[in-house]
Amino acid sequence: MKRYNLRSSSRFGKRAFVAQVFISYFRRDKDFVQKLVVSLVAEKREVWLDEKDIEVTAEWLKEIFANIEAADNFLFVISPESVASANTRSDQTA
Repeated sequence: MKRYNLRSSSRFGKRAFVAQVFISYFRRDKDFVQKLVVSLVAEKREVWLDEKDIEVTAEWLKEIFANIEAADNFLFVISPESVASANTRSDQTA
């Protein structure tokens, strides 16, 4: 995934990638989400996706919450599985 226009975020205390759109989804919806990301990037939107944007050494949940707070928009992909998922429910409360 390409990243467009890195913007500075004082919240992180360093130059960091700040997305226009944070996508929360259930893993079984991955194929749909990949198509969605391609469409958003084609429209020059900055997209944050946990699969691509979490460093190997990062604390996963802390990184998720920080990027939800930093993103301009939060997109929750609704499916029966995502509604029932404990992880996606925690994304919504961040």
